[in-house]
Amino acid sequence: MFLQNADKIQKMPAIRKPLRDEAIAALVHGTHRDPFAILGPHAVADAMVVRAFQPAARSIELRLMGSDTLVAMEQVDPAGVFQARLET
Repeated sequence: MFLQNADKIQKMPAIRKPLRDEAIAALVHGTHRDPFAILGPHAVADAMVVRAFQPAARSIELRLMGSDTLVAMEQVDPAGVFQARLET
């Protein structure tokens, strides 16, 4: 019943910068209704973007599964939002 019109749902486009900024602001202020729509891994175009929210962190490194490779995450908001872009 809930998925009755699932065939009409289009794939969501990559978040444009102004929309992303609004979503990050809502996340930081604790008003975002779906924080995991922003946080965690997300496929965008030809890459994978991974975001994390760690307010007390100065830096974050992402460890890639299956290897000892560490990828530095870029701080995209001074409140503690970080992201890393992994090319596929």
